[in-house]
Amino acid sequence: MAILTMPAVPGIKELKPTLRQPTQINRAEFTGKRRGVKLAAAPRWMFAVAMAPVRGEAAMKPWRAFLALCEGQAGQFRLPVTERPQGRASRAGAVVDGAGQIGYQVALRGLLAGDVIEAGEFLTIGGQLLLVTASAVVANGKATVGIRPFLWAPPADGSAVEATRPYAIVSMSEDTASYAAKVGQEYEVAFACEESR
Repeated sequence: MAILTMPAVPGIKELKPTLRQPTQINRAEFTGKRRGVKLAAAPRWMFAVAMAPVRGEAAMKPWRAFLALCEGQAGQFRLPVTERPQGRASRAGAVVDGAGQIGYQVALRGLLAGDVIEAGEFLTIGGQLLLVTASAVVANGKATVGIRPFLWAPPADGSAVEATRPYAIVSMSEDTASYAAKVGQEYEVAFACEESR
């Protein structure tokens, strides 16, 4: 199934991202000590999304079509995760530096020397949304950044990195899609979605 395009107008009013990392916690009854273990289940991003009010019938038509085309949880679409571009515009040339990378860091190239990729920024690689956990200074156009969750599918050398306007590929969290119609042709669109691989 093709990846759908979410209507761009109006913009997102509120975005609540949640990173779910399945864990198991055991606590000793006698000592009270706690031990946590990350489970093998893959972590995933979940989002609560509320769009800015949609004003007018003409502006609502693309949203009605989009919600129907999602076909419940079956459809996939790109969800932007930053309100505006992050970092320098020169990051548009960023690519993966080396094949076979998986895990909690990724090497990049095609960056501007002296740029700093800061902890808390997002990257999208191979459709996977990643959060930078350790700042990295670009040297000789290259940087290795710490990430969460782990890079689960090894991207090819030279794969594009979206570092300016990162997104997640998501599907609706439920099989129902609705909106609220108010007096004066004002509409509210809100939904829950989660990373879809």
